Amino acid sequence: MEIVVDKTLLENKISSAVNFIDKRDQSSITSHILLEGRDGKVSVKATDRENGFWSEVEAVVIEPGVATLPGKKFADILRAMGGKEPITIKSDGQQVVISQGESQFTLYSFDPTHFPLFPELEKVEKLEIEPEEFIKGILKVLPSVDTNNPKFELNGALLDIQKEEVRFVGTDTRRLALYRSPGGASTPTKLILHRKALTEIKKIFTDQMKIYYDDTYFILKNGATLFFTKLINGRFPDYERVIPTQFQQKFTLPKSEILRALKQLAVVSNEVVITFLPDKIEMETLSEENLRARTTLPISTPVEKFQLAFNSRYLVDFLNVIEEEEFEIGLQEPELPFVVEAGRLLAVIMPLIV
Repeated sequence: MEIVVDKTLLENKISSAVNFIDKRDQSSITSHILLEGRDGKVSVKATDRENGFWSEVEAVVIEPGVATLPGKKFADILRAMGGKEPITIKSDGQQVVISQGESQFTLYSFDPTHFPLFPELEKVEKLEIEPEEFIKGILKVLPSVDTNNPKFELNGALLDIQKEEVRFVGTDTRRLALYRSPGGASTPTKLILHRKALTEIKKIFTDQMKIYYDDTYFILKNGATLFFTKLINGRFPDYERVIPTQFQQKFTLPKSEILRALKQLAVVSNEVVITFLPDKIEMETLSEENLRARTTLPISTPVEKFQLAFNSRYLVDFLNVIEEEEFEIGLQEPELPFVVEAGRLLAVIMPLIV
């Protein structure tokens, strides 16, 4: 393989691809990036076997071929190269030589036939959803997705795909977020996407991407970029069972005032007690130390008196991702979960028992 390619264009692609290599085992082929020069383009592939990235840029292909390069070292070399002069990449099967002007770097190469295969799009289902709705759904439930739960399926978000609705669900067992979006697929199904995949999707997603899936992979693709992730194989909790349907009280609150007060109290503690009264809302931190914080908001409620203890971070996460200026709160008993809702986003939050 021998190609000549614009340094800046290739560096941008490699910077994205290096996020998907295996960084723990440098002896593995998945620590490498696969380059293939053909038909006036060079394609870039990277995968850690769980997630994968493909893209391509235009290039002068002097000799078609394929080669692997150690991903992190290749990215470092491209960053170190100066100017905008094109670079030449030439492989003899054992080594890859990268040159620009008088500078030259030689890297080792693995047998490219051992590079993991990428999923094909011939036998996949297409998810019909507006691109902005898809990314919005991810952003709204991501704060509720757990990070290191022994139940591996809780380290991902559920996509409950129905014929005319897509439900995004995240939970860490202490709170649950549900976002309902128009969309769907011909065959209802449930997919679990790992948290890491969700964060990568945020970085590379464009409004031109098409969304596909099968029993193993979730795939995003536009003309020049493809991302795939392996689905989590597990049973997500029955989220509908934990959403309360009956409440003692349900009323509307202003977002800005509540959010500002909770952030003030968080300087001392995230564990707070909130007391709803007819003419005001009182908030106070729970702390075993001598530090205490409290505030009162002159907000009327339809409640005679209701006291609730909870981790304020869960409510703050909810308030940070809603666009509405008001939200609705539904209260059961003080020791039972409460619900907050705005637009198509709903969150269930477990109280603290004090």
